[in-house]
Amino acid sequence: DLVVAHPPLPGEIRYSERYAGRAIAGDLSLLDPTGFAAGLAALITNAARCATPDGRVALLLRESRFDGRLYDWPAIALPLAEKAKLVLVDKWIVPLRPAERSDLLRRAGFAARREGRSLPAASTLLLFTARH
Repeated sequence: DLVVAHPPLPGEIRYSERYAGRAIAGDLSLLDPTGFAAGLAALITNAARCATPDGRVALLLRESRFDGRLYDWPAIALPLAEKAKLVLVDKWIVPLRPAERSDLLRRAGFAARREGRSLPAASTLLLFTARH
């Protein structure tokens, strides 16, 4: 009845390298924005296929920067979801708590600025109904 996806964004934490010690094929965090957009389309299509008729699909994304350019992933996901026959029913903006934001700035702020990356301030939860 509910499919939840929170994909890693490109150009940030390299999840397979961080947790497996090596790059693993299929890791969305290793892709450039073009590859990630294609991966996101496949993820959304698969989530829609896995959801029961009139079931819900929740997609947690946020904006990010890659090589200094801003990518609005929640906005990019909307037409991909529509193509997969998902109907948007709600949208929540989920800000980081102040303590989380301060800790993140302290740990990664200088490196992110130097590398042209953004640090998260909020995520967006998109909630869809699957129409088969």
